[in-house]
Amino acid sequence: MIRIKIHRGTHQIGGCATEIECNGERILIDLGANLPGSDAEAAISDSKLLDSVFGTHRERHFDAILFSHYHGDHYGLYKDIPEGIPLYIGSCAKQILHIVTGYIDINAEKKGRDIIAEMQEYHRGHSIPRLTKMKITPFSVDHSALDAYMFLIEADGKRILFTGDFRAHGIANEREQLWRTLEKYVGAHIDILITEGTMLSRTEEADANIVQTEAELGLKAAEYFEEKKYNFVMVSSTNLDSIMEFYQNTPDDKMFICDQYQARVIMTAMENKGKEFWQYRSKKETSELYKKFYIVGRVNNFIYRDLQKRGEALKSKGLPQVYFKHIEENEIGKSGFVLLVRPNRFFSTNGLSQFERLFQYYSRNYKQQVNLIYSMWKGYLKGDKEDKDITRFIDDFAYKQLHTSGHAYVETIQKLLEKTEPDMIIPMHTEKADEFRSMEEFKEYRTRVKVLQDGETLES
Repeated sequence: MIRIKIHRGTHQIGGCATEIECNGERILIDLGANLPGSDAEAAISDSKLLDSVFGTHRERHFDAILFSHYHGDHYGLYKDIPEGIPLYIGSCAKQILHIVTGYIDINAEKKGRDIIAEMQEYHRGHSIPRLTKMKITPFSVDHSALDAYMFLIEADGKRILFTGDFRAHGIANEREQLWRTLEKYVGAHIDILITEGTMLSRTEEADANIVQTEAELGLKAAEYFEEKKYNFVMVSSTNLDSIMEFYQNTPDDKMFICDQYQARVIMTAMENKGKEFWQYRSKKETSELYKKFYIVGRVNNFIYRDLQKRGEALKSKGLPQVYFKHIEENEIGKSGFVLLVRPNRFFSTNGLSQFERLFQYYSRNYKQQVNLIYSMWKGYLKGDKEDKDITRFIDDFAYKQLHTSGHAYVETIQKLLEKTEPDMIIPMHTEKADEFRSMEEFKEYRTRVKVLQDGETLES
């Protein structure tokens, strides 16, 4: 008997946690925090989720907790996991998470890096070895987080496919990776498909977007970068597909600039993925794939030397060498630039972050020569999901929206259904679960849809 319980995520985007149990063996896939600023109004708060998953006295044990990727709405509550439960994540995702956590945990009492260091790594195509009642095999998927995974769960004669967050329009899927993986390793019959449905509530937003794929994003970015001398790009530091599109499409007469934290994330991605993810779409030689990076702001000499050493080591992998060069703020305006910026999460009334300070200087003194490109979800700009750090940064500047979703479009989910022919479909990570049956694209599968409620147990 297999039991499936989505503790949270049947009717909301993010903050997910899914429990699967078979013959006494119990795993959890993801333990995400609610989206920033939404916890107080959420139907299930983060603290209530922890009680649901582990019990009010934290007495419930799991044989393993698997994190599908490093976005906070999927791993964010990892510090609250009781000791003694094995935690698993992808290899590259673990390295990136270690860097990110060191950045955001500066003043935290409980240091997340120690927990992350103890996480075990799983690898695509290899089942989790410690589990004996369930065979769980991770497979790479295309997502706005690098090194993201879906899971094939085989237990008690049943086959369950848990998609996690996925899409088919990023760099990773340009060679049809998702569909080839499904055909080769999953096959045409799944007993239960647990699929994300984020974009079911964002179809109008997707249709109105000027770009649909990461490739189109890069081409449009190249146009914008030619228009203005000073280009500020607000993008998540871990959305590496988009970052590499911005990088590769930076004009040769402009500098590509980031801070040392972002440089470490980029270098980690290059070390782990190399040409597999960073192919430039023009017919340039491999030696021309990487141009020079510039680091602005405070630079730790140890980290700077480490970046140089790691950049040189890429040559041993048959990749072009990556060069980082430190540049002072008063030098960056000479030739123009593409500068990756982030909203300040540590804002105080005593001063601005270097990004906000630079943006205010250039937007006030050279406004006609400045582009602000917003490459994040539109929902953070207003409404109940507004991110006030972002809106404070942008203020009233006329920004350009240039973003493509990290999630599957409706037609991608439709193709997923055709490829896997599931007997049962459970939508999650969506605000439109109850409308799944009524969508025209899914009409052939209406009778197979099973809409669960948070905390409801499905036995199969």
